[in-house]
Amino acid sequence: MYRLFFVIFFIITSRYVAYPQHIVSGYVVDLQKKTLFAVSISIPNSTIGTATNNEGFFTMTIDEEQSMDTLQISYLGYNTEYLPVKYFIDNDASSNIITLTEATQELSEVVVFASSSISKEFAIERIDAIDIYMTPSAGADPLRAISRRVFNSATESAEPELRGSSGDNSRVYLNNVPLYKPIRNQQLNGVGNFSILNSEMIKYQDIYPSNPPLKMGGSIAGLIDAKTIDNIDKTAVVFDASLANVGLVYSQKINKQHFFQLFGNYQFSPFYKSINPYLGYINKFSSHDSGINYRFNAHKHLYINFYSYFINEMYNSEYSLYNYTGESDAQKKRNFNIVNVSYNKSPFSIDLNIGTDSSISDYRFGAINQNHKSFQLYTSLNAQYYFDKPNITLQGGFSMDSWRHRLKGEYPICYSAISPFDPASEFNEVHKNINLESFIYAKWNWHNKIILGLGFRKNMPTDEQDNYLSYQGSIKYNFNKKHSLLLSLGKYNAYSVPENDIRSIYHMQSNQYSLDYTYNTLSWKISVSAYDKTETMPMFYDNTGAIQLSQQDIKGAELSIEYFHRNIVDVGLSYALLDVHILNGKKYFGYNDIDYMLKAYVSYYNSKLFNVSINYTIRPGYRYTPLKGVDKYNDCYIPIYGIYNTDRYNAYSSLDLSINRYFKIKKTGVVVYASVNNLLNRANQQYIYYNHDYTEPLYRYYQKRTFYFGFRLSW
Repeated sequence: MYRLFFVIFFIITSRYVAYPQHIVSGYVVDLQKKTLFAVSISIPNSTIGTATNNEGFFTMTIDEEQSMDTLQISYLGYNTEYLPVKYFIDNDASSNIITLTEATQELSEVVVFASSSISKEFAIERIDAIDIYMTPSAGADPLRAISRRVFNSATESAEPELRGSSGDNSRVYLNNVPLYKPIRNQQLNGVGNFSILNSEMIKYQDIYPSNPPLKMGGSIAGLIDAKTIDNIDKTAVVFDASLANVGLVYSQKINKQHFFQLFGNYQFSPFYKSINPYLGYINKFSSHDSGINYRFNAHKHLYINFYSYFINEMYNSEYSLYNYTGESDAQKKRNFNIVNVSYNKSPFSIDLNIGTDSSISDYRFGAINQNHKSFQLYTSLNAQYYFDKPNITLQGGFSMDSWRHRLKGEYPICYSAISPFDPASEFNEVHKNINLESFIYAKWNWHNKIILGLGFRKNMPTDEQDNYLSYQGSIKYNFNKKHSLLLSLGKYNAYSVPENDIRSIYHMQSNQYSLDYTYNTLSWKISVSAYDKTETMPMFYDNTGAIQLSQQDIKGAELSIEYFHRNIVDVGLSYALLDVHILNGKKYFGYNDIDYMLKAYVSYYNSKLFNVSINYTIRPGYRYTPLKGVDKYNDCYIPIYGIYNTDRYNAYSSLDLSINRYFKIKKTGVVVYASVNNLLNRANQQYIYYNHDYTEPLYRYYQKRTFYFGFRLSW
């Protein structure tokens, strides 16, 4: 009773803040009053920016400290305009119309600069909606759009692997609510081809590759904070058709206070398979998904947002494990709902976030037959207060994350004997977890030069949970508007989610240290990072079939250089080093221990012709455990392995190309796009398996050359 009283008292009295914020929005047109698409809107010498949509509309949120700055409006073939930000603040978008005049010579075209996030001192990068469509190999998928970033080591997957950590250790938040397993087409190894986020609904994503903000819990690695669109200019319809998908989005602006968006997609495989002959291991896939995003601005200081999503998917492919190859079949139905209520009247604000997530899935492969039902209820209540002098922010809040997972089915008695003829045993398990946490955070901003942050997140143990405390400390020094240095450290706690081989719930934790330097101008962006983190988590060892709570040590370094030439050509080169070791009584290499990962890209933008982008990635092959011999017991082959993770697959490399063209037919905007992944048709080894008696090693490969194309209509 005392703890409950303390929690209620803390919720009511705790106060935390963000800076007072303003909405900047408007339209960009030419002298003939025709709207202009993809016009760059930015604050010079900063990372704040956006671009106009198909209707020439733009909107972005700025802090009070930027209200006295200047807005730069630039577009290829037009004179650049500079207007004071205060001209736009809090005015209706229809009254903010910017007219650009044609230049006598070609000027720069659009580049979307990454703008700062809500926790702007600590986010490494922001990905806007246009970035999602302009990234090769992303397939217009929000999570795959971070594929070319130096801090993401995931290979051809929507599951982000941030700075060497497993995708299961990072979290994706949508509108302040965590989405566990935010992927579709999931395979036995947890890899998913696409995310469950709809690109038309996403306004931006803030990326925290390490030391995520303690306002959001559940992560011991990194965090992606996604937000849905909070404003539309008018009623619109978007129709998208591609080689494997048709989709429709209907956006209705009811009045200044209300708008809603309805969306639906149907994904299919026949055309995709017929065009791509190297996808023999994929038998078929399909999905139906639909949803709604509704926003009600009840008052200038109060809004309510509701987001609901439903998907029914199936994925069937040929899969191989140990000495068995057969059909892998997965089916899943999922629904999640998010409600946000926020009141903001400077200098105080408070928000309530509620999310539910329920799913039922079936998976079959050989002797493995698993049914998984899950339900999650998440609630957070946060308050905030800002002291203008001496520029101090106080934050505080409370969250409850409740899970229930029921797993039942059959699993092989011998871990490596997984054919449908091998013996299996039944299991029926229910795992529950209620995680109650509160946090407090303080930040001091000294003239935007030095920013100090200190936060704590404490759980209130239930049942047999461990008693833990998470903490985070950060200091950011801005030499000037171009140079900044960020030092962060922290200890983080979370719980694993039951899935596939690791069906129980485990307490996970990590210690992290990171140093990030950034140089940013309108033409150059250079970043240098170094980090060291230790993660304690459960691991399934496929060489023994055992689950052990192990420690993973990750040390890494990153260098990224980007150059924007007159905003027409964008060139980038990045290098990453990962030194990964596993400790479980002995010290072993991690599978993703690599000496280098090189990523390079070149993008060319021309609104009168086309946009084209080329990505190239190369790295050593990941590590695996070699086979020393084989034994036999009760007609089952038992593989005998050597030292853990001492062999490597061949080097991985992939060249990806994308091209798109935007034009208008009367009032209809048209985008035609095409992409080629693995243009050179490299045979990149993904994992090893064997024939029935382990006498012959065989390899499964990442996707060879694949083609994808489609079009998008908006009116």
